[in-house]
Amino acid sequence: MINLIILKTTAVVLNEDVKWIFLSSFLGANLVAILPHFFLSKTGMIVYSLGVSIWFICLSFDFKTLKKFLRLYSTYVLLIVCCFGIAILLKDYVGTTSIIVLLCGVIGMYCVVKFVARQSRRKRSIEAFCSEVEMVERGISTKWKAFLDSGNLLFDPLTDKPVNLVNYRVFNNLFGKQITLEDVIKRTDKVKRLKMAHYIRFSTLNNSDSILVFQIDKLKIGERVEKDAVFGLSLKNFNSAFGSDVILHNYYATEWGLK
Repeated sequence: MINLIILKTTAVVLNEDVKWIFLSSFLGANLVAILPHFFLSKTGMIVYSLGVSIWFICLSFDFKTLKKFLRLYSTYVLLIVCCFGIAILLKDYVGTTSIIVLLCGVIGMYCVVKFVARQSRRKRSIEAFCSEVEMVERGISTKWKAFLDSGNLLFDPLTDKPVNLVNYRVFNNLFGKQITLEDVIKRTDKVKRLKMAHYIRFSTLNNSDSILVFQIDKLKIGERVEKDAVFGLSLKNFNSAFGSDVILHNYYATEWGLK
């Protein structure tokens, strides 16, 4: 069982598919069980264990290059070392290294590794669609991290332009001295100070609401510039979901070729 978890953890760390894992673990357990009958020296036991580990990797994973094999094997061995570390910690703090306690520790290691790997892959996936944008309004330039959202298909019915989204942090940085959040919610006359300010319906899977839409002088993405770019103020905290303060429209992917 412990070997099965280590193989699964290896697959999670390297984002690999694992095959014949139950067969490999079953045969591995039997090979370990018969080890004492060989009366091997310490060196012989190490060589035997390394050979069994190589057999585990060959049976459980597909690889065509030596580099990939070494990557799989080194990760597997490193995780075994971690298991020994867990066993030592359990002996120090729990006072026992029984198979049940060790198994719980190894399962805990697998859960932690799986969580960290999932978060890391999600972060890399989001970063692949992020870029720095420059927003210019009334001669003042600010730079923000933007996420290119293929699901943002919102167009402004008044100007027929794609609507990008900003959170209140960006809006407050641009217009905070002139227009407060209360002005936006109550739709006071101060909102009219914004260029082409108006409200449009914005629908998501969960609800539908009106958002304030306005134009800024320039939007710069790399070497390209869009004048009178349209933005909508979202009160949602998409920074926590996408790690950015600006959500770009799908238009910049299909028409500008932004990736």
